[in-house]
Amino acid sequence: MKLSKEIWLVVAFVAFLLAWLIDRLAGPVSIAVGNPIAFLSSSRLLNTYPFTATAIIIRTLAIFISAMLILSLFNRKYFTKAVVLFFICVLAEFFSIQQLATGFRVTTIQWTLSIAYASLILGVGIVWLILMGIWASFNKETTSTESSSEAREDSVLTPPESE
Repeated sequence: MKLSKEIWLVVAFVAFLLAWLIDRLAGPVSIAVGNPIAFLSSSRLLNTYPFTATAIIIRTLAIFISAMLILSLFNRKYFTKAVVLFFICVLAEFFSIQQLATGFRVTTIQWTLSIAYASLILGVGIVWLILMGIWASFNKETTSTESSSEAREDSVLTPPESE
């Protein structure tokens, strides 16, 4: 069963909303971590801030879904998508590491950690896009029929065609 892009958009929106709500319920947080892995590897921090950890995980998944959804708007070009996603992931990880190391806050600690974890999880998306690109290069005639069926994907936003 393939879910439509509209459903994934709603899932990402609800995840961002849920993470925001959990952050509001948890209250302000002052966490001092030197690197992104320190938060997940510290049982003391996870036990002290369970709501914050939950919000970070939910926001991480929302960022992952959003990035993959944006890339799905462009048909095919799997290797180009993988390269672009790789550079975005590297920049996001560098941003997070620098934010945590310097203590300078462009984003809150929750968002900084979510960006760091999402950039790591997007590595799965990069591998998936590379595999899809390899599959598409070996199945040129099959992908042309698939792309025409993708173009005809039923959507809530497009009315049905009358025949």
